[in-house]
Amino acid sequence: MTESSGNVLLKSARQHAGFGSQQALADALTRAAPQLGLGHVEISVRQVRRWESATPPWPRSDYQRLLTHVLNLPIEQLGFTAPWETPS
Repeated sequence: MTESSGNVLLKSARQHAGFGSQQALADALTRAAPQLGLGHVEISVRQVRRWESATPPWPRSDYQRLLTHVLNLPIEQLGFTAPWETPS
């Protein structure tokens, strides 16, 4: 991935799921938290922006559950690489 392209897998998954903006995804993730028994978890647009960056941080486990639930894809198919794995 080039620096300017960012995490195209997450961005593509977001758009394919019908979330036209990072804010729309952040809102959907926040709304889904209680459905998954996570209580009140608020995802900011800043966090989504970080995940869509060229070097996205590995999401913590609650966020992974939200992302995979809302976008219906495994975390690895959303452009994230576990910190204990070597990128290919």
